[in-house]
Amino acid sequence: MAAAECTIVIERLGDDYYRASCPLFPDCEAVAATEAAARQAVVEAITRIMRERTPSPYPLTRQRGRGQGEGAARDCS
Repeated sequence: MAAAECTIVIERLGDDYYRASCPLFPDCEAVAATEAAARQAVVEAITRIMRERTPSPYPLTRQRGRGQGEGAARDCS
């Protein structure tokens, strides 16, 4: 699956703060003293959401291994 591109919108607020948001992720909004800090906060929020939405292949790999007799405790001495 190709990653969707998200445009981060920066708005300068009247009190020398910046608001960053992304139209694709309306819950991801940040206000900070610098434009870079606001943008970074939104990027981190989007990354966290995408990580939560993307299933990890690890449980499937482990499950397949157990079904084939792998994954048992081994004596390495």
